[in-house]
Amino acid sequence: MKRMWVAGVVLAAVVMHLAAQVGMLVARPDWTLSSFRKFFPIDQLAYMSMVANASHGEFSNVEPFTETGANYYPHLYYTVLGAVSGLFGLHPATAWQLGGLTAQAVMVAVLALVLIRLSSRLVVGLLAPVPFILGTFSTFTDGNWFTGYASHAVAWGPFGALFTLNGESVSLCLGSIALLALAAVWLRPTGPRTRFFVTLLAAILIGSLANVQTYSFLAATYLATYIAAGWALTRARKRWWIASAVLLVLVPLAGPIVAGVAGQLPTLVFGLVPAAPGIIRLVFETRGRAAWFLAGAVVGAAPQVFLTVFGIATRDPFLVYRVASNKDLGVPLERGLLAGAAVVIPLILILVAGILHRRAFWISYPISAGTVWTLLAANDRWGANAEPYRLWIDSYLLVAVTTLVMSVVVIRTLWVERDLPRGAVRLRVPRGVVAGGAVFCVLVAGVSAADWVRFYGATDYHGLWSFTTISDKVHASLAEQTDATSDSLLATDPCISPFVVKINTALPIAYYHLGMAWPADRDPLEAYLQMQASGDFEAPIAQAADIGWILTEKTCSADWPSKFGDEVTLVSTQDYVDDAGAAQTAELWRLNRAAS
Repeated sequence: MKRMWVAGVVLAAVVMHLAAQVGMLVARPDWTLSSFRKFFPIDQLAYMSMVANASHGEFSNVEPFTETGANYYPHLYYTVLGAVSGLFGLHPATAWQLGGLTAQAVMVAVLALVLIRLSSRLVVGLLAPVPFILGTFSTFTDGNWFTGYASHAVAWGPFGALFTLNGESVSLCLGSIALLALAAVWLRPTGPRTRFFVTLLAAILIGSLANVQTYSFLAATYLATYIAAGWALTRARKRWWIASAVLLVLVPLAGPIVAGVAGQLPTLVFGLVPAAPGIIRLVFETRGRAAWFLAGAVVGAAPQVFLTVFGIATRDPFLVYRVASNKDLGVPLERGLLAGAAVVIPLILILVAGILHRRAFWISYPISAGTVWTLLAANDRWGANAEPYRLWIDSYLLVAVTTLVMSVVVIRTLWVERDLPRGAVRLRVPRGVVAGGAVFCVLVAGVSAADWVRFYGATDYHGLWSFTTISDKVHASLAEQTDATSDSLLATDPCISPFVVKINTALPIAYYHLGMAWPADRDPLEAYLQMQASGDFEAPIAQAADIGWILTEKTCSADWPSKFGDEVTLVSTQDYVDDAGAAQTAELWRLNRAAS
C-alpha cells in the first residue's frame, strides 16, 4: 500500500510539473505532439537539423546542413534522438518533444522520490516541481519574465532553460538526476556497495554530459567537484582549507594568463584547481576509491573532450571564432544575487544552521554551491569567457534542485532533533524559528515565481511551428526529386525556410548556422547567402558554393525564366492551395553549369 501511495505522489508531482511547463501550449487548438516551439527558434531549428540527419541514417560528424566539414558541437543527444525517430518512424519534431518532456518527467520523479526518502514524509514529494517555477524577480525589476544584460546576455528562471526541450534542457535533467542520486545515497545511511556503484554511475553520467551540452556539463561538473571537495575539507586540518582558499584567489589573478597562453579549455579546467586539495584529501580518505569516480567522469567526457582538443590543436576556424565571439556576456554580481535570491536565501540559512549545529556538510554545501555559481557566472573575468550568463542559468537550476533537497534535510533534522552525529552540538532551536525560516523561504520563492506566471501568459513566446503544412509537404516533395549531395547542395529562395526543408528531407542544404558548426568551405557559401538575402542571383557565386538545385516560390522570387534562363533549367513545378487558401506555385530549378 505504501508503494502505491509513493507512486501516486510521484505521479502527481510529474503531472504538476508538466502542467506548469507545457500547459499553456496543450490548451491551444493548434498544438500537436509534432508542434515545434518558436522560442528563440533559430538555434533550436539548427539543432534539429542533426536530429533530421540521424533519423535518415546520417551519423557522420559533419556540419549538419551542408554535410561537409566537421561538427564540434556536442550532439550525442541529437544523434540518439534522430536514431529513435528513424527507428519508430517519428517526425524529428515529435521525437524532440517526446524526448524533452520524458527527460523532465523522469527528473521530477527522481526528485520526488529523493525528497520522500530523505524526509520520510510522502507529502514532501509534492515539492518536486518547485525549483522549476522559480524566477529572477524580473517582473518587478524589468517588467518582464527575464532580465536583459549587455549584448544578448539574459537571466531567467529554470523554466526558461527547460522550455526549449533542446540538448541543454535534457542535459540539465540528466545532471540533476546524477546529483540527486548522490544525495540519495550520501545523505541517508546506505550500504557501502550500493553507495560505491551509485556514485560511480553518477560520475560517469556527469562526465557524459560533455557529449550532450557544454555549459550544463560544466555546471554539473563544477558543482559535484566543489561539493565533494568542500565536504572533505570540513574534516581536514586548517592547512587544507588555506590551500584551497589561496588557489581560489589565484583563479581570477592567473586565469587570464592561463587563457592567453593555453586557451579556453585549459582555463576552464584551471577553474577547478581550488577544489584540488579537497579532492586529494578525499582520495586519501577513501583509500583510492574516490579515484574511481574521477576516472568514471573522465571516461564519460572523453569522446567530446578529445574531439574538441583536436579541433583546437588544428586551429579549426569555427572554434577560433566561437571563443572570440563571447563578449559582454557576464552577469553583474549584485544583479545575480538579486535574481537568484530564491535560492541564495535558503543557502544562507543552511549555512547558519550548519555553523550553529557544527554540521560539516551543512557548512560546506552552501559555501561550495555559492562558489561554483559565482565562479561560473563571472568566468569572463578570470579568462574562460564561456558565455557566463548561460552558466549562471544552468547553475541556478542545478543549485535550486540540490538546495531544495538540503533544505528538506536541514528542516527535518531541526524539527525532530534527531540524526545528529556523535559530538554534534544539540542546540534546541524553537520550532517556531524553524517554521518561520521555512515560511520566509517559501514566500520569497513564491514572489520570484511571478516571472513564471508572467511567462505562462506570454503568448509572444509560445508560438508553434508546424512542419506539416501543405507548403511544407509540397516543398519536401519537390526537394526529394533532386540528387542533392554535399557536392551539389539544394538552395531555397528567401520565402522558403532552409530549416524546414532540411528537417523534412535531411538533404544537404545550402545553409549553415554561424554559432553551431561551419561547412568545409564557408566563404563561398556565406557569399551566396548574402547574395540571396539581397534578392539577387549570380550563377558563378552559386556554383562556387557547390549549389546544384534551387527551390523557389513563384510569388516570391524573380521571373527566373526571363532573368536567369541561360543559367537554370526548370525541373519540376507544382501548383497548390496553401493553408490560408491562396493559390501558390512551387518550382524546382537545376543550375545548368553546377558540375563545370
